[in-house]
Amino acid sequence: MLTTKRRIARRVSLAALILSFVLTAASTSWLSTTTADSQRLLKVMTRNMDEGTDLDFVLNATTFDDLLNAVADTYLEVAASNIPERAAGIAREIQSSLPDFVGLQEASLWRTGPLGGPATETAFDPLQSLLDELDRLGLRYSPAAIITNFDFELPSALGFDVRRTDRDVLLARADLDASELKLSSIRAQHFQTTLPIDSPLLGHLEVPSGWISAEKSAA
Repeated sequence: MLTTKRRIARRVSLAALILSFVLTAASTSWLSTTTADSQRLLKVMTRNMDEGTDLDFVLNATTFDDLLNAVADTYLEVAASNIPERAAGIAREIQSSLPDFVGLQEASLWRTGPLGGPATETAFDPLQSLLDELDRLGLRYSPAAIITNFDFELPSALGFDVRRTDRDVLLARADLDASELKLSSIRAQHFQTTLPIDSPLLGHLEVPSGWISAEKSAA
C-alpha cells in the first residue's frame, strides 16, 4: 500500500508541475516573437530524477532496531542507484533537444551527519550532479525555482544520521538573451492537500507536494 501511495504521489507531483506551467505559459502564449518576422517556440522537458528508493524499508519499520537497519538499507539502495550516472543521462537528453525549461521531480538531496545530528554533509545531490554534467557539456542552465517538500532526518545502523530532502526544480536556459527568454511571476508553493501515510513506528505522516509556475514575459 505504501508503495502504491508513493507512486500515486509521484504522478500527482509530475502532473501538477506540468499543468501549472502549461496553464501559465498558455496565458502568455507559447510563441515568443524574437524579430518582426520570426517566432520562436518554447521547448519544455520534464523528468523524474528517481531518488532510487520508495522509502518502504523506513515506512514499514516496526521497532527502533528495524528503523536503524531500514535507514541503512535505504541509504545503500540510493547509493547503488548511481545518481551521478543517471543525472548524466538526463544531461545528454537535454543536450539533444535543448529545452528552454526543464521540470525536475524527486531531485532529492541526501545528507549525512553524526548520530543525533545535524546531517549537513552532502552525500547525493542529483540536481548538482545534473548541473555539473550540463556544464561539462557546455550547456548553461540554472534553477529558476526550487521547492522543498518532505524533509526528514533519522539515525541509521551505519553509525550516522541520514537526512533526505525532497525537492522539485524548474531549470531555465541561462545562455539566452532577455529578448529570447525572460521569466516573471515565478512561484513555488505547496498544495493544501497532503498525502497521508500511516507508519507502524513513525505514526501518521502528512507528506506535502508542491508546484512551480513561471510566466514567459516580453523583454
